[in-house]
Amino acid sequence: MNKNVTICVLVLLILLVGVAYAEEQEHASVNAAVKAIENIYRLFLKMTLPSSLDQYYINSTPEVVGNDYLVEMFKMAGMMQVIAEEMQARDFTSSKNTFNAFSIQYNNVSKMVPEWKKYFDKKLVVQLGKDIDENNVSKTLTDLGKLGENVCAKCHRNNKPQVWAKYYWKDFRTVNVSTPAGNMSWPAAKAIFVASSFDGATINLAEGRRDAANQSAERFTSMFSNVTKACDSCHTTERKYFVSADVIDLVNQYEARIKAGDLENAQILQGQIGEQCMRCHITHEGQQRMKEMMD
Repeated sequence: MNKNVTICVLVLLILLVGVAYAEEQEHASVNAAVKAIENIYRLFLKMTLPSSLDQYYINSTPEVVGNDYLVEMFKMAGMMQVIAEEMQARDFTSSKNTFNAFSIQYNNVSKMVPEWKKYFDKKLVVQLGKDIDENNVSKTLTDLGKLGENVCAKCHRNNKPQVWAKYYWKDFRTVNVSTPAGNMSWPAAKAIFVASSFDGATINLAEGRRDAANQSAERFTSMFSNVTKACDSCHTTERKYFVSADVIDLVNQYEARIKAGDLENAQILQGQIGEQCMRCHITHEGQQRMKEMMD
């Protein structure tokens, strides 16, 4: 009987080891697949923008609109809108003149980024000219809509996010924050000092460690003030969210509640502060992650 039990136990152990090994192999396979997908996505982001576009953004500054390509694109878009207005006003002579200028502009813009010529439908532009020659208002508006949606919007959907990420979005790694260890880039300062002090206060509050919670809260309050100043490197106007006066007041109340021993209400305030932190993450983190993937 004991021998049979021993055999059963050995068989069970072998089965358990086999299951564990299979699970480990499955996890390794899943991890490898995830890594491969991440690398493909990175490669996709890097390859979606042609190198010929760089020449128009050489002197561009993050968040500052204006470059040679965008100026010509705006001219072209403006002409399309004018054609629509003039046709609806039945000013066919002006419509034809505007179309002639638009046709030249469309052709010129199509050559600025050779890799994007596929997005330009010159046959549809020719058809648009015929619509205007025939004084056909409804057909002109329909073809303008096709040009805007099937051509312009398609290019925008495929490329705008990457263009904004590469040329217009500021990199948070260039934003410095004052910390007890000196100036640090925002990602490092957030991880080492801001998030750690906030999370430390969370744990200490939950476990009723008042003194430890107070120390964490003091560090967080100090760092939050420094973060507020760091935001000025991007934002030159008064902040009305995330680091605004009402949120700063919440942070100050939070520290005061802990010092007063009112840990219950301190936890409520901490939840409200955490919500503001999350809103900031939702607003800014997506673009930063995308920018990092493109590097």
